[in-house]
Amino acid sequence: MAGQGSTKHLIFKGTSGHFKHGKKYTYKEYANYIGIKRNTLVTRLRGRQVVNDIDLRASGVPLNPERKTAEKIIYKRLETAADIISQKHLRKKLI
Repeated sequence: MAGQGSTKHLIFKGTSGHFKHGKKYTYKEYANYIGIKRNTLVTRLRGRQVVNDIDLRASGVPLNPERKTAEKIIYKRLETAADIISQKHLRKKLI
């Protein structure tokens, strides 16, 4: 069990040219290579013991770049012409 002050090592399983498959590296080594803060990497890994190529992406790069952004669905609140006319007159101030 890792105590306070001990350095945690994570196993790398991937094909990155900088790190060797199956070897252990620290959070700091991974974070320095990517160019992000150590805490960002810790949050990204969420307690996993293995790091892969997908985890070693720069900040702001999407997890799956091929995936299209979700289209915003705008629901039409006023469904009929009568609803539209009704809302138009209901918004007017009464004297």
